[in-house]
Amino acid sequence: MDNKEIGTKFEIWVEQLFSDFGYNVKRNLIYYKNSKNKECKQIDLEYFTKVYGLMAPYLTKTILELKYSSNGKIGLNHWNKKTNTNNLIQEIHERKKLVNADYAVLVTNRYVTEKLRKEARKYSVGIYDRDKLQKMDRKRAPIIERIGIKKRAGLEEQIQEINLFEENLSPTYIRID
Repeated sequence: MDNKEIGTKFEIWVEQLFSDFGYNVKRNLIYYKNSKNKECKQIDLEYFTKVYGLMAPYLTKTILELKYSSNGKIGLNHWNKKTNTNNLIQEIHERKKLVNADYAVLVTNRYVTEKLRKEARKYSVGIYDRDKLQKMDRKRAPIIERIGIKKRAGLEEQIQEINLFEENLSPTYIRID
């Protein structure tokens, strides 16, 4: 299985995880400004949350950047040919600004380095690492068992079991004005 395929399966698994908690999650979004400069950013997942403020309820937008790794910790240095950056957190922060999101979160099936965690605090980027995902997965276990689906053992096994032929893999394009 190649990296792109397992990365897509991870996106689908995280989408299902957040959906099980009642979030209306959208996956594989391409935001673009205009056709002249061809500036666009791919957002792995996003969801909106209703917040009740002093005057009236309003929606907050959260974007999730997913990084699947088959070995080792996720580090701060992550080269992106398209943006010529090698700072993963700055890249996520730029995407957050471009799509006018309120929050940004890095989600990974592994752990992250302390350097990345420090940079994430600096840019107010949340981190959901392996421990957080496993905790969420255990919380949803009763939900899954109630509807008759047998709980699977581990995170990696659940990701591997996803059948890409049963999923919509087409991106959704969203123009930013």
